[in-house]
Amino acid sequence: MTQVTPVIRPLQSGDSQDLHSSILQLQEDLKIAVVSLTEPKVPTTVAIIENDVVGCLWSTATAPFDIDIGVRENYRGQGLSFSMLATWLKTLPENANGTVALSVTATSPAMRRVLEFARLRGDNDNNFIGDIEVARLVTFLEFSVSEVAPGLVLWLHAGNLQHFEAKCHCLDPSKAAQGRHPFVCVDVNMSVGISTWMPLNSKRGKGRHPIRLTDKSGTSRPGDNWLTEDSYYHPAQAWTCKPRIIRGCLSGERTAPETRNRVSAHIAAEMLERARRLLEGI
Repeated sequence: MTQVTPVIRPLQSGDSQDLHSSILQLQEDLKIAVVSLTEPKVPTTVAIIENDVVGCLWSTATAPFDIDIGVRENYRGQGLSFSMLATWLKTLPENANGTVALSVTATSPAMRRVLEFARLRGDNDNNFIGDIEVARLVTFLEFSVSEVAPGLVLWLHAGNLQHFEAKCHCLDPSKAAQGRHPFVCVDVNMSVGISTWMPLNSKRGKGRHPIRLTDKSGTSRPGDNWLTEDSYYHPAQAWTCKPRIIRGCLSGERTAPETRNRVSAHIAAEMLERARRLLEGI
């Protein structure tokens, strides 16, 4: 029997008493002690199936925000904690493009990795505290491996790719990308679980090929030149890695899943073909 996907949404003032009762039952079943040293923590975001709450995020009303997150055991592994945290962060309009102070207790390894990515300071008792960059963390939380497909463009950090054992295929290793770059996914081989990415540059250079504006799509945002300037790639460099590591390699990416930057399919295919002519093993 197919499991129904829960709906993630902020808790609304008009929600029925049945929903509040279900939240209390979830809190009791998961043995979550919603306690704060400052102000009370109240349920703010839920994962629901009809009136059955299978996940909840509790939060104080003001910063520094103190939160707890709980998901029923049979619904874990679906990323509900990630989705609830992202949804809650986006309800903070005054801080949507800035930072907020956050304190959270994380008991699952996945959530601990999220908070470490957010650069929160952790103790030895699963407690994390510090200031987070809201847009950066929301992007991390909302990214899904299912998005990885030829043409997708993401800002990745070459150092993170290396950390997660991505392999750089480059005729001249001294020219390998360093630091943060937009990378284009040019191939995904699901049979072996490998994706291929090529870094982009904003300037012309020897051996570089242009990607014209007409071959780009995405989101126009202040300070982002993706849709207004040509980009260039060199076919003598490509990176291969498991798609699941990409979330941990995001660096400076600010787009949402529905507004990702992309290049057209024929350009991604052209990039891959030119790289294959020069490089072996991709």
